[in-house]
Amino acid sequence: LDWQFLFAKVLFDLKDYSRAEEALAPLLSNESPQRANVLLLSALCERDANENLPRFCSLAEEALCLGQSAAVERRAFGPKTREHQFFSRG
Repeated sequence: LDWQFLFAKVLFDLKDYSRAEEALAPLLSNESPQRANVLLLSALCERDANENLPRFCSLAEEALCLGQSAAVERRAFGPKTREHQFFSRG
């Protein structure tokens, strides 16, 4: 996980939602493998800090869709284990 995300998670756990949202802002703009987690944490900040349920639902739905597509991709292509990486080198 990205350190910036972990920092945002700690801030969220400390109920410092505005700083957590600030820490998440740069992560929302990129297409990282952790994007679903970033979106979900951002949704939780919206829910708890701003009581913005429509925005919470929108972000949470987007996170779930991303998480679901990643799970489907893993099932289709299989996990990338250390052994798989070793044997795929040829």
